[in-house]
Amino acid sequence: MRGCKETNVRTALFAIGLMAALGTAAPALADHTGQHEHGAQHAAIAQARAHEIAQAQGVAHVRESRLRRGVWKVEGHTADGREIEVEIDAHSGEVTKREVE
Repeated sequence: MRGCKETNVRTALFAIGLMAALGTAAPALADHTGQHEHGAQHAAIAQARAHEIAQAQGVAHVRESRLRRGVWKVEGHTADGREIEVEIDAHSGEVTKREVE
């Protein structure tokens, strides 16, 4: 019976350790979207909507997008291959910058 209790204790400790490790890794894994600003969840315009707005401005392929200081910055290429950058106010959805090279 003693061996069974030791196995249960080891299993429980392993499970607790695994949950702790996964709990600390989750925030790091969640940051892969390019949303690096603290409080990014308060933006009225979600990343998908920012991409739609950028596409309406001529972005055919999104290379990168990130939210910083209340502004979505979407970088990519136009349909004819030129580089394009669009900045969008994350609260109003207004395009504040459009630059094509």
